[in-house]
Order: sequence, then structure tokens, then C-alpha cells
Amino acid sequence: MTEREVGKNMVVFNENLQVNLKKLDKKLTGYGFEYPIDVIYKNDLGQKFTSKFEFHVPKSLVDSYLTYPVSNNHYKISFDETSHNESKNQSVLTTTKRFELPKINIEKRTGYLFSNSQVAGRDSRIKYDIIDGGRKFYTPIWGDLGTYQLEAKNVDPLGVHKISVSMKQNLEIYAYMYGHMDSNTGKQDAIYLRPINADDPKYPDNWTAEDKRRFEEWNRN
Repeated sequence: MTEREVGKNMVVFNENLQVNLKKLDKKLTGYGFEYPIDVIYKNDLGQKFTSKFEFHVPKSLVDSYLTYPVSNNHYKISFDETSHNESKNQSVLTTTKRFELPKINIEKRTGYLFSNSQVAGRDSRIKYDIIDGGRKFYTPIWGDLGTYQLEAKNVDPLGVHKISVSMKQNLEIYAYMYGHMDSNTGKQDAIYLRPINADDPKYPDNWTAEDKRRFEEWNRN
């Protein structure tokens, strides 16, 4: 943006936007990851940074009990603003913000995910104790392997120049949290499940007496 008075040199007013996003590592199904967005915005005219951000993810990556707006077969998850600082040097206003994913709650035993509002509203589908899952995005435990495109984008145009920001990354899900007989990634799966007849268990050869005792105790409960 520029300004010129008669008989004077042109004055240039700048705005600068810096957005930092975490690089994703490949994941197993069911595991969560944080996805903070750090923003530094400078405006020579003292204009504030007011826009928010959304996280767009394929519907197949979201636990069925969580409810979010849908657009083009993607869920839109609103980031929470968790940090906000402003400093001014003459007319230049610098705004520093952090946006993070909303808090998630995990149900014990099932691994089902619930939002804070669902927990506060005593959602009837909650049957067991809830633990704090942090500000993370969790993929379904029994989801499909593959590569999924994720996108973080601003909700409203940014700054004087009405900037739109779209940051895309691919999430690779390469193995299962719980391996199974049909898994092709057995050596990479975190936990392997093997059926056992509780009435006549044929324990694996490498089970110790303590392993057998713990199984029998669990089976009684």
C-alpha cells in the first residue's frame, strides 16, 4: 500500500505474514498428532490480525462420534487460538498467534473419541471413563492404510491485501495399531492380536507363568 502527498516522495506501507506449520511424520492407525499453526503478522498501519484457521481432512479419517461441518466430502475442524501477543513500534503492529486443534477426549476400553461439548453434555454413547487426549488429531484405530491429503487454511481473508492461505500436507498411514491375521504390515504393526479360546487356551510357547496368570485374572473379570 502506498501514499503520496503533493511535492513529497511516495510512502510505502508494508504488511508481512509468516505462517509456520509442523511437518508430519508417517503414522500408525489410531495414533494422534499435534498440528499447531504459528503466525507472525506485521502491519505498518497498525491493522490487527483477526482471521481464524480451519483443518480440512477426509471424512474417512474422522472417528464417527465426532461431529464437524462437512464440505466436499471433507470435515472442517476449527482451530482454537491458544496464544496471542501484540507489540507496537511506532505505527508498526506485530501480532504473534498460535492456533491449535481442539481438545479431544478418549474413552477407556473402546478408544472412541469425543469432543469437550459431547462430554459436558453427557453424550449417551459414553459408557466408560474418559481420559484427556490433548490437542491432537487421531486417526481411526481400524482405519485404512494409505496416503491422505490434509489442508490448513484461513477462514477469512487476511490483512489489507485479503490474502488467502492454503497449506497442504500428505499424511501417510503405513501400519496398524492393532495387527491382525489379514494385515500385510505385521512386522510394523504396534500390537498383534491372536485369538485364544478362553475355556481351553493354548498359550503361546513364549508365555511365562506370569503371562498366563495375568491372562487368567483378566479373563475372570
